[in-house]
Amino acid sequence: MLWTNLRNQVRQKPLPKWKPLIPLFEPVLQNLRRLLAVTDPTRRWISAIGLAVAVGIAYFLAARLSLSLLTKSDGVAVFWPASGVAAGALIALGPGARWPVAIGAMAATIVANLLGDRTFAGATTFALCNAGEAMLTAGLIERRFGSDFSLERLRDVLGLVAAAVFGPPPRGSVGLWDLSCSTARRHRA
Repeated sequence: MLWTNLRNQVRQKPLPKWKPLIPLFEPVLQNLRRLLAVTDPTRRWISAIGLAVAVGIAYFLAARLSLSLLTKSDGVAVFWPASGVAAGALIALGPGARWPVAIGAMAATIVANLLGDRTFAGATTFALCNAGEAMLTAGLIERRFGSDFSLERLRDVLGLVAAAVFGPPPRGSVGLWDLSCSTARRHRA
């Protein structure tokens, strides 16, 4: 059993039984943070590209799941767990992972939307909005809690819920504008 938490501090007690997956993810997060903190510029670029690809793949799979559940009448996704993938990666890895995660999320959004029925301009708009939402949500968490964020405290969990409530509306507003513009163009044609 692992006795460390996400900040590499020794625990005074074993993990609770309701947190069985934490020991699986702690070494992965520690290795990712270590890769992002290298000083050699070449290794830093390679690790950033690797992180962008990994986030992009996870984001793409979650996006394709959401796009497969589109409502047929208006083409709006019922839910978008891909934003949670990007925001979760940013929250877990910190500000050093900001650009690789954003680039991976944007690339995955563009590919997923182009495989659907979106134009390149629409896909790019959604990509910018989705990356911005993840960065805003993670930025709210970072600003309020810093690197001391933990899901073991109720105030941190409530802060995460608040960030999850306030992060999506800007993206939704721009997405709504883009959908209304594309609908108007279709009706004129």
